[in-house]
Order: sequence, then C-alpha cells, then structure tokens
Amino acid sequence: MRMLKKSSRQSVSPLAPELIAKTNALSKKHRFSSRLIKVIAVLTASLTLAFGLPTTAHAATFWCPFSNYTITAGLVTNGGGCGGTFTIDSSATSIGTSAFAYTNIVSVTIPSSVTSIGDTAFYSITTLNSIVFAAPSGLTSIGSSAFRSNTSLTSITIPDSVTSIGDSAFRGDTSLTSINIPSGVTSIASYALMDMTALTTITVDNANATYSAIAGVLFNKLQTELLQYPNGKTGSSYVIPSSVTSIGTYAFSGINSLTAITFPSSLTSIGSFAFWNARGLASITLPSGVISIGTYAFSSTNIASATIPSSVTSIGSNAFSMTSRLTSYTYCGSASLTGTGLIGKTKICATSPDAPTIGTATSTGTTTATVSFTAPVSDGGSTILSYTATSSPGSTTATLTQAGSGTISITGLSATTAYTFTVVAHNAIGDSLASSASNSVTTSTPTTVPDAPTIGTATSTGTTTATVAFTAPVSDGGSTILSYTATSSPGSITGTLTQAGSGTISISGLSATTSYTFTVIATNAVGNSTASSASNSITTSSSTTAPDAPTIGTATSTGTTT
Repeated sequence: MRMLKKSSRQSVSPLAPELIAKTNALSKKHRFSSRLIKVIAVLTASLTLAFGLPTTAHAATFWCPFSNYTITAGLVTNGGGCGGTFTIDSSATSIGTSAFAYTNIVSVTIPSSVTSIGDTAFYSITTLNSIVFAAPSGLTSIGSSAFRSNTSLTSITIPDSVTSIGDSAFRGDTSLTSINIPSGVTSIASYALMDMTALTTITVDNANATYSAIAGVLFNKLQTELLQYPNGKTGSSYVIPSSVTSIGTYAFSGINSLTAITFPSSLTSIGSFAFWNARGLASITLPSGVISIGTYAFSSTNIASATIPSSVTSIGSNAFSMTSRLTSYTYCGSASLTGTGLIGKTKICATSPDAPTIGTATSTGTTTATVSFTAPVSDGGSTILSYTATSSPGSTTATLTQAGSGTISITGLSATTAYTFTVVAHNAIGDSLASSASNSVTTSTPTTVPDAPTIGTATSTGTTTATVAFTAPVSDGGSTILSYTATSSPGSITGTLTQAGSGTISISGLSATTSYTFTVIATNAVGNSTASSASNSITTSSSTTAPDAPTIGTATSTGTTT
C-alpha cells in the first residue's frame, strides 16, 4: 500500500514561516503514520492469509498541496482541501463525485490509469488553469458538470480515448475559446458546451462517426441536427445550413450577438430552450415545414415579430414566455396556445399569397432565358419573400428574392429547345398557386469552331518571306471569325491576319533557298478550326552577296599624267 505520497509536480509557493514550520511538522507526522500503517497492513495481510479472514478495500491517503486526498479501490475522493499544482497518484482509476470541487487547484495532471471522471469532480474551481491528461490516456467518460465553471481554464485537450461527455461538463468555462471533439466521442449530453462566453470555435475530428462541425458550429454527423452554436462566435447573422431538419436543446441559448437567423425550408422541429435568452434576436420567420416548437424555445428573447406557419401543430409550454416586445404574431394553425406565452398577444391569421401574373419569356442564349411577372394583388397578409420560375419541360427552377414585380433569370436549360415558364410567389405561410404559362421560347443553337478555310496560292517574296492566300470558310460556327493563322512546313513558322473574311497572310522568318508549303486555320470565340489543306510548294530566294574580285590585266603609261 502506498501512503502519503508527495507529487513530483507539487507547486512551489511562497509561504509564511510559521506555515512552513507547520507543514514540516505535519510531514514528520505523516511519515510516522505511514510507517505505522504499513506495519498494520503487513500484519493484517499475514492474518488474512493465515486464517482466511475476508479482505476489504482500504483507503490510502495521498498528499496534495495544503491537504490530502483519498483513493479507495481506485476511486479518488475527499480532495476538498487541495490546492496548487499536483499529479493524482497512478493507483487511481476513477475520480469520484465532487472529489476536488470548490478547491483552489491551479494545475492538475490526471494519470493514464483514470478511466472516468465523476459528476462535479472539478466543479467551480476558479483558479484552475491547466488540466493535463498523461499519455496514453485511458479516460473514457467525463461526468456531468465535471469541469463546470472553471473560469480560468483557457485550453483543454480532450483525450482521444473519451467516448462520452456529460451534461454541463464544460458549462460556464468562460475563458475557453475553442474545443475539439475527438474521434471516439459518441455522446455529448445537453448543455455540455453551454454558457462558454469566449468560445468561438468547436471542431470535430474528421474520423468521428457521430458528430461534425461547419464553420465552428457543432452538428450531428449527417448535419441534420444543429447541436451547439458557440456563445463567443462573432457575426450578427447566421444562415442555418439547408441540410438541417432540427435545432437541438439549448443550441442558441444565451447567444446575444445574433440579431438575425435564416431558417432553412428543411427545418421541421425546434428543441426546448433552443433560443432561450438569445436577446439579440429581433424577429423570427419560420419556414412552412416546421411542425413542433419546444418548451421555452424563444423564451426571454427580445423578438418583436414572429411568423409561425400553419404547419406547426405543437407549441411547447412557455415557448414564447417573457417576450414583452412581442405584441402580435402571425399564425393560422391548430396548435393549442395555452401556456405558450402567446395568449394575450394579438394573433394575425395570414395565408399564402395569390398567384402572380405571368409576363414575357425571352431566350437569352443556348442554355438561358428570362421570364417577367407582376406581383399578385394580395400577399395573403404576410410579405412575399420570393418568387420561383419553373420551366416546362425539365422543371428547371430559378428564384428571385424580393417582394414586388420583376424578372427571373433561368440557367441550365438545354440548347435548341422550346420552353414555357410558370411563376409562384412565396411568403412565410407558404406558396401561391402557379401563374399561367408564359409564351414559348426556343433556346439558341450552340456555337462551335469555324469550318476550315480554303487554301489559296503561296508565293515566295524574298529570301526569308512568303505570302499565302485563303478563302474564308462557309460556316463561322455561329461566332464571328476573329483571325487566321498560317503555319509553314517545315519549321512551323506562323503568320497571323486579324480579320473575318478572305485574305492573304504574310509569313516572315523563313530560311533562304528552302522549299515550304503552308496551311491556314480560322479562329473564333469558341476556338480554332481544323487546318486547311496544304498550299503549293514554294522555294525562298538564295541569299545575295558582294561580287567576286576581277582578274588584273596589263598597265600602260600613256602620258605625263595618265
């Protein structure tokens, strides 16, 4: 049995002389007690073996700064007087409930032998700034509120061995700015990461099969449920991804920075307390697919406008309680409003808008078109949010986000195809009926490269130059020809003429006394044509030089000066 063991990592703190003296005296007593207990342990073990006495687990006491803690059958308890820096003894396998809660610990190392940390084990230690998990860690579970309200803790590395994180495990750790969920975690309980006001980013190991993160926000693996939006994340608006069908309990609770949230059309449920105390929110417009709103979902917010679709059949108790700025709301559904916080507020029953009036459709390219429309006379009592045009055939859609009349551009159509279009209007309640069909339009035939030009006559014009004539191709591919390029053989020397029609290209840089043929290609915005056939062969001139020296003859004197 190991008794009164001092940590090799104990902190060195300046102590008053009398406290040092007391500590030394206490250490002497501990050493004496340790020897006595060891003798008793040996005698007990001998008697147990000799007489077959039943064995029982014995508590061992271990030193920590300012006090001791106990380990009984691997369970750590009674560390309420500990402080400073120390390492928990390696005989520990689990840390018990509230074992070190409310202490003055500054730094603690948890040995690899520990597999579980109990509820509130390190609860509300405002001095704790470092938690080290000895490698390789064997920790698998972190209990409820295990590290809650550790306000000085700035970082923590959760071991890869952890599989479960209890509710409120890190709640109120107001100095943590980021946290990573390792690959083995399969369970994160409610509000485990709540009230962490400095937390800007939650990351998840890519190998995790249960959870994922997008831009610092925690989701389930399939990203159908949004689980936690970090309290410290910056930005005044947030667009919930289109994959999300549910918002988890407390997901946005206490988020004061967000003033606007865009809910996806895929959303069907909002969990209890999802936006509780999110005081930045000014209004909410829920999409028509939402079915249920949990208890206290929007309680204690400052929303002044709420549009709830008639698809909602369940509104939880106090879902809109303590929302004094919300004096009226829009809802036409059948859910009971008793106890929801909406009784006493003005209820406005809106409907989907009337159908818009179709305008003119116009083909604008090989795969594009536009269609105009006029806004409906009635928006159903709820502002129109968008209009969607749909093609026939193909059901290709395009959306324009505005309330009034306009023109929608549609892309992704097929070339050389006849289309008509209808338009629907959308408000917070739902979609209007479709407009009548537009006029029929046919998309353009796609452009291609030009045909090959027809080769003309090649002519040598010097020792290093030549010309070649050509005739423009019959088809320019539907796009104006921009230039023609002649290429020599041999040498691949080129010359270019920038024009659309027939002409003659000059080529320079050839070699003297050399035979050449030429081909010509045409180029438009799409690309190059195939080459023409080869021209006639020409030979460049031989190069000229100074004449040879003449042959001297006989010189004869013919006078006094000649």
